[in-house]
Amino acid sequence: MLLALVKSGDTSEVAPAASIFLITRVVYVPTYVSGVPILRSLVWLVGVAGLVMLALPLI
Repeated sequence: MLLALVKSGDTSEVAPAASIFLITRVVYVPTYVSGVPILRSLVWLVGVAGLVMLALPLI
């Protein structure tokens, strides 16, 4: 998010992506501990999508 601010000065595109990434990482821990493999994989994939959304404005 800081890199997007430095590059373009506008974080409106990356703020939702950063929120998605952070929320999915927090949700991932209980799903990992509970041992539900399909739900854990879905949460992980949403987190990866958040990372991709963070990277796209920087390209």
